[in-house]
Amino acid sequence: MTLGTGFGAGVVLNNVLLDGDNGCGGDVWLMRNKKYSDLIAEESVSIRAVRRVYEENAGEAATALTPRDIFEIAEGHRKGSVYAAVKSFQELGEMAAAAIINALHIVDGIIVIGGGLSGAAKYIVPAMLKEMNRSICTFHGDAFAPLQMKVCNLMEEAGREAFFQNSYQMVRVPGSDREVIYHDRKKTGLAVTSLGTSKAIYYGAYAFALHQLDVRKHPDQ
Repeated sequence: MTLGTGFGAGVVLNNVLLDGDNGCGGDVWLMRNKKYSDLIAEESVSIRAVRRVYEENAGEAATALTPRDIFEIAEGHRKGSVYAAVKSFQELGEMAAAAIINALHIVDGIIVIGGGLSGAAKYIVPAMLKEMNRSICTFHGDAFAPLQMKVCNLMEEAGREAFFQNSYQMVRVPGSDREVIYHDRKKTGLAVTSLGTSKAIYYGAYAFALHQLDVRKHPDQ
């Protein structure tokens, strides 16, 4: 997932980039916005969203502020509303996570965050995890997690330990005496790329090109 000027994504399945029948694979930017149901998700997951939320909470114009400026305000290194700055990144994380939840129901994979705004991950990621691990209910009041899997923060040691810790039980195959291992804890991971946007796109484009060459060379495989 890329967080920056806009809200983008790429889906990799079995080392192959999903492009879709119409070249629209991985499009998340126009998913429904959790907070503003008639708007697209990108209106709350973008640089312009960070500025807008800062303005709403600080009561002052943020047109001239860059996301880095707002991050420095959040860190206390620049004059401005610390609350509004932190809130602007937290809301972005919450809105991004709401869209990612929908994608994970189909893809069931690990989430890697990149893009220019990922530099504010210390505020964005906790808000994402909170949204992904919260509870939702039925009309009867039954509570469920919004995902079948628990999302672990792979940027922290505790999260990595939880992700790699296996829990399983032996289950008998119906109609036989054979038993198989059943992993009874579903989980996925959330990480922030250390490559940077440009390098990540470069490697991705290179891998995609190699795959396309393989397809042309072995069209029947």
